[in-house]
Amino acid sequence: MALETTRTFDCWELIEYGLTYPWNGISSYVNNLPFKATLWERSGSLWLEAATIRSGGSSSNSTTHYGFTHSEYVCTGGADPRDFFS
Repeated sequence: MALETTRTFDCWELIEYGLTYPWNGISSYVNNLPFKATLWERSGSLWLEAATIRSGGSSSNSTTHYGFTHSEYVCTGGADPRDFFS
């Protein structure tokens, strides 16, 4: 497991964990938190929601979804990466 999140309102930069293109991306996930996690991609000055992991959601193979292989940030509990990264 490369990243385990436990905080309810926070964001993580996926490159810090080797979980973004062109490396691994997110190949599987489990969300045991009581709220969704959102994957974000930054394109210039735009922040795009690339995918959502619902509460209780899981996948053993998420590599076919662009959002899971190219996202740059994951945020939990409705947090927004613009509040954490410039």
